[in-house]
Amino acid sequence: MNSLLDVDRLVAGYYTPTGVLVTVTGVTFNIERGEIFAVVGESGCGKTTLAAAIYRILKYPGKVFHGSITLDGKDLLQMSEDEVREVRMKKISYVPQYAMDALDPVTKVGDFMRRALAEHGYPSDNMDELILEKLKLMRLPERVINMYPMELSGG
Repeated sequence: MNSLLDVDRLVAGYYTPTGVLVTVTGVTFNIERGEIFAVVGESGCGKTTLAAAIYRILKYPGKVFHGSITLDGKDLLQMSEDEVREVRMKKISYVPQYAMDALDPVTKVGDFMRRALAEHGYPSDNMDELILEKLKLMRLPERVINMYPMELSGG
């Protein structure tokens, strides 16, 4: 396929003292560039396991038992840790549940964004212009650049 992300017949779960607990059972979907996609379900149904598998942070006792995860035509499950590290934050990101609790409460949103851009080699002279452009894409007001994490909604 020519999708941005293809997940095909993914089976993942956890080794437990009483056996294997499968929490992701044969999940298949694809996401096209520019598409908005959501995973919705009850607590404990496997949403976090699915996300962790895609982002390659599912560690023992968790395991992907079957299937494939392809990002931009490259099989994430076959990549080395170094290759996966290159992909993270450049092509794919993971925002965990309760992420707002992980942010420094005395650092403004704009400062977080400037730091991320600097780490990816963006020149500092037009960072604020780029940040405002990205805020607009997310339909967030310009004032967010000067807000603190606690001033934002976590939902």
